[in-house]
Amino acid sequence: MFTFQVLFLCLFLHFGRGRNTPSSNQVPFPKLLGLLKVQVQIEKVGDVLHKECPTLFQRPDIKSILQPVIGKRQSYFGASSEEIEFRIRLAKHTLDFLTKSYLKCKAGSLKVTTPAPDPCDSQPCQNNGTCSASEDTAICACLPGFTGATCDVAVDHCRSQPCQNGATCVNGTTTHSCICPDRYTGSNCEICTY
Repeated sequence: MFTFQVLFLCLFLHFGRGRNTPSSNQVPFPKLLGLLKVQVQIEKVGDVLHKECPTLFQRPDIKSILQPVIGKRQSYFGASSEEIEFRIRLAKHTLDFLTKSYLKCKAGSLKVTTPAPDPCDSQPCQNNGTCSASEDTAICACLPGFTGATCDVAVDHCRSQPCQNGATCVNGTTTHSCICPDRYTGSNCEICTY
């Protein structure tokens, strides 16, 4: 339908003004018609690409190339024959690019890669642990006194029962301390004083 409207417009512009031959600054009709045909093909392929391969238009490098071309018709009134020839070559190159892009897209080789979410965004490390991402895994570096994959386990320095002779063990951040009963001393209350 659209192609017939373009053809009618071209015929009107060429013959509708009572001229059968182009003037010196008028573009020859076959060249103008050739350019408009290529532009219609570009729009058709562009429409198909938009519908069937929308990821193509998400790529910034492709978007900058195609946005000025797809759906944009220019006026060629007053354009020289050389300009029209140049625009035909450019339009054919664009059509070739779009066709190849469509074929690649349908073959599955044209994919938009979105960066994976940062596993540290969810702040998995507890107790002021420091998160670093390794691919899609969060790795926590724990402060002294904490352990576990997410630094959620307090280190129990008294678990091994280091205090001797009935001393009371007090868990600290990086070590333990012992409250020695009378007559005992030393870091683990191991020395008898009498």
